[in-house]
Amino acid sequence: MKDLLVVMSFTIKDMVKRKSFIISTLIILLLIVLGFNIPNIISAIAGEGDTLSQDKILIVDSENIFGRKPRELKSNGIRIYF
Repeated sequence: MKDLLVVMSFTIKDMVKRKSFIISTLIILLLIVLGFNIPNIISAIAGEGDTLSQDKILIVDSENIFGRKPRELKSNGIRIYF
């Protein structure tokens, strides 16, 4: 059993020192980072700009508690869906 661990340790150390292992590991890491940042990259290229203008507010006012206030906000350019 001890010989198996020695051989395994030597093999793993040898594999990690190879140039191909290091380069492939870096490429995979780069692909993972790019994959998780695709939405940010697309939004930067598309030039969406300020995200505050993209926010939506949903108001459910079945008892008319707010009265005409939401309609006044909508007329001022704020997007409200009700």
